[in-house]
Amino acid sequence: MILSKASRLSLLAGLLCLLLMGFTGAANAVIRWDVFPSPSEVINSGRSEVLGGITFAVQVNQPTPIVTGNVAGGPSQIGILFQNRVQIDNAMTTGIRVYTNNVALASTVAVCNASCDPTKMWVTAQNIDSTGGGVYSGYLTLNIPGGVTLIAGDSITIQGVRGRIDRSDLASAGQDGYAQAQSINDPASNQFFPEQFRVAKSYIPMTVAITSDVATLCMPTYGALTSSARYPYLALQKITVTEVFPRAFVAKDALQDSVAGPADRTDSYPAPSTGWLGSPTQGTMLKVYLNTIPSTVTSVSWQPIVTSNNGGGLYVTTADSAFTSGAAGGPANGSAYMVYEYITSNQTGASDITTEGFDFRPALALSATNQQDATGVLVRAGVSLWPPPLDVQAATVLYQPFTSSVPPLTPQTATVPSMPRFVTNYLSGSYAYADPLSAGALANFGVYEGFAPCVCYLLYPYTTKDNFWDTGVVVANTSDDTGAIAAGKGASRQAGRVTFWLYDFRLGAISPAAGIFFADAAHTSPPGQAGPAFDSNTPAQPIYYAGQSVRGLVSQLVTGAAATALANKGYTDFAGYIIAKAEFQYCHGYAFIADQHFANIAQGYIANVIPDPSVKGGSRVAADAGDITCLKAGEGINN
Repeated sequence: MILSKASRLSLLAGLLCLLLMGFTGAANAVIRWDVFPSPSEVINSGRSEVLGGITFAVQVNQPTPIVTGNVAGGPSQIGILFQNRVQIDNAMTTGIRVYTNNVALASTVAVCNASCDPTKMWVTAQNIDSTGGGVYSGYLTLNIPGGVTLIAGDSITIQGVRGRIDRSDLASAGQDGYAQAQSINDPASNQFFPEQFRVAKSYIPMTVAITSDVATLCMPTYGALTSSARYPYLALQKITVTEVFPRAFVAKDALQDSVAGPADRTDSYPAPSTGWLGSPTQGTMLKVYLNTIPSTVTSVSWQPIVTSNNGGGLYVTTADSAFTSGAAGGPANGSAYMVYEYITSNQTGASDITTEGFDFRPALALSATNQQDATGVLVRAGVSLWPPPLDVQAATVLYQPFTSSVPPLTPQTATVPSMPRFVTNYLSGSYAYADPLSAGALANFGVYEGFAPCVCYLLYPYTTKDNFWDTGVVVANTSDDTGAIAAGKGASRQAGRVTFWLYDFRLGAISPAAGIFFADAAHTSPPGQAGPAFDSNTPAQPIYYAGQSVRGLVSQLVTGAAATALANKGYTDFAGYIIAKAEFQYCHGYAFIADQHFANIAQGYIANVIPDPSVKGGSRVAADAGDITCLKAGEGINN
């Protein structure tokens, strides 16, 4: 049969169409994938942070249907190499998930263990030295079995990959992490648009601010004490932890109901039939640490729950807490900590859209008999994300220490460590330390609580002593209010010394540095308050117990060093003010000026109480004027 030129052209065109149809359905046809990353936010100190998901979608502008596979009839494989030295921390058995909207392909999803079935769809994870320079990066292999028909819009998504951010370039906060896709097994099987894409951005997780206060030591060594001698924390002191970005703290399961719901985040809920995405073992945890605790502190109690400004909360993990008191009579080397776990009832609708803050207020219980070890001590505080990395486990090694030249061991056969977990980094103000008991932490952690002995200062504005006049002074220890005030509502009984400092109107201070006291050889401790009548360090100085009073004359104080100071300037008389320091609270005083025979009383007045500087910022400062100017115009005193 002889064909015309036109007929031959028609036949060639038909054969070409058949060939194209055959190649379109062939197993070794190229699949063009649009790549859609979903970058996540990660913590720069995280050892196991969930990276963003990656979706591969069949391009709509290529001929379909198309059949998966390579030229040998085997699977098509995609490699994903993470950039920026980001290592992978988990596998399909520990939270990596692969999803597809293609029903036939979905039926082949399986977990790849030691031996992988090429007729199934799975993902493997490893860390490789891709450059030969001893720098390891994460590498995923996605296996797509051959013989599965795809159409435009079919997609495959990989989620739940955890990255070791603290060992990567992303440890420097604010950095972006990338990944690259490439076709393996049969290089002609897959093409990607784009080939490189962003998967994460790193942030610092939180700030830690310490607000300090001073606890007063009102536990005398002598005398009977009431239960109120145990002083908890004061209202001002706190440890404030604030998220840097709203999604820093994550609960394992919103509502703790093990049910996926609108309040859950995708990396914090139990996905139906596939387990937890990213396999979190717990929510974000914090370890709150106190150091430089003196032996005066007998215990530390913690809030069972610390709520945020928007519904989230941190609950104590009672299995992970400790308290060690300082050495008696020695340095303040005690410590205490409590681990909290983050929980919220609405992760996505509240916690993830609000920067949350938390105020921790651990209460320090103080000894009723030992106050001297705490005087001048500063208890300091810091906070770290928790738990820490667990590089080596008991019987089977799961992870080796991460040096640039040592990859993690595979396969991963030991018990999986906590996820998430974080490199230990205790924050306190502008400082950060890996060890909360290091020299730097002991010196630079923010001060949480200081201690000052209970004292009471009295000002006698004018007193005098000469050949005709003398001044009587009284200091009363009113910490005993038994009967007058209902039981359990009154003051704690306190005891201590009373010391005076004299200031002459011509010479100024004339007392020795240690002050002057009234000698009273007949002084005794009162009934029911057993204890020594005199101080062991200054044997002649009386100890005044609750309910007792000091009585004496200024002429009895202007003796010894004070009299010598006056005599050296040619004076035998004294006139000026006196400040009395009582080593107990609730002191009140009275003075009266009269002739030496007390026949002609000239003047009497109540002494002014000077606010204790140790609990008012550490120094005696002027008070405001009491008007709209608030100028430091004088001193706020009372009686």
